Amino acid sequence: MDDFSLLSEAEIKQAIKLLIDKQSLLIEGGAALPVAALLKNLSGFKRKKIVLILSGSRISSQKLADIICRGENSDSKNIQH
Repeated sequence: MDDFSLLSEAEIKQAIKLLIDKQSLLIEGGAALPVAALLKNLSGFKRKKIVLILSGSRISSQKLADIICRGENSDSKNIQH
């Protein structure tokens, strides 16, 4: 292992919300970890080809509603991609 990222729950929720909003992908928290780690360190991946594997869509409707509703007031919509 070359590196690792410590991610907060808010960063994981932000990644889930971004994937729903921009890609229409519904994934669970564990599957959002690669995206959350990428978002946390975007500058480290400039001009590089990357592949992220997203696997898993078991998310409760309550958790999904929380992410979508609270995400409306979060910074996730301000990320430019």
